[in-house]
Amino acid sequence: MESATLRHSHGMAPGQKGVLVREVLPLSEAAGVLQPGDVLMQFDQTQIANDGTVGFRSNERIAYSFLTSQKFTGDVASLRVLREGKELDLCIKLMRPDFLVPHHLFNKDPSYFVVAGLVFTNLTEPYLASEFGPDYLREAPVKLLDRLLYTHKDRPGQQVVMLNQVLACEATIGYEDISNSQVAKFNDVKVNSLQHLVELVQENREPFMRFNLESKEVLVLDASLAQACTEEMQVFHSIPHALSKDLREALGIPVVAAQAA
Repeated sequence: MESATLRHSHGMAPGQKGVLVREVLPLSEAAGVLQPGDVLMQFDQTQIANDGTVGFRSNERIAYSFLTSQKFTGDVASLRVLREGKELDLCIKLMRPDFLVPHHLFNKDPSYFVVAGLVFTNLTEPYLASEFGPDYLREAPVKLLDRLLYTHKDRPGQQVVMLNQVLACEATIGYEDISNSQVAKFNDVKVNSLQHLVELVQENREPFMRFNLESKEVLVLDASLAQACTEEMQVFHSIPHALSKDLREALGIPVVAAQAA
């Protein structure tokens, strides 16, 4: 908050210093404690300057993020904030950011869901590296990079669902060139996660299945034909199951029985 006008607009007195809270993630421990528009003045009794720095060693300064880097997940930090002209002392439990796009798979296999020839998965950083190469931060579509770098979850379990590729079969004629596209809706219902998409498809009783993509493209499949083509694609491409193991477990589908089938 190096602008005097900005400080004045937030009710800061001449001797008060701090940084502006611009956003509070709805699923974070800060939700309900901090508010957008608060001025964070102190972190664990350490004064934060208007340029976002704190004292470091003798006659040196460093970004205040250094203070958070010295803490562990689950630690409690004391904060002093200025809110509507009043100083408040608050406590907050620290947590790892809950990124919308996971940065790691932690040795887990990727999730997937196959419908006819449509192959769905959820967006992760390893996915981007696999699809667009080691230079994915330059080669991947801007919208996907925006999800990776700047977007956080606003509801539990939220994922970016991707149509990875379209395998050629009778049900997918005309769609074979579509790939790496984000799924927005299924039959006009907003898709929250890959598991949610599975549930919507399994509960579908309409004669058609309509997949709306973020690119404004629409894929429409014949529901009865899609079922037959899903089984055909599993055999032809040696796919052991239309659902990944983690999705079967989440949906209560016996994994051993499904594999034996």
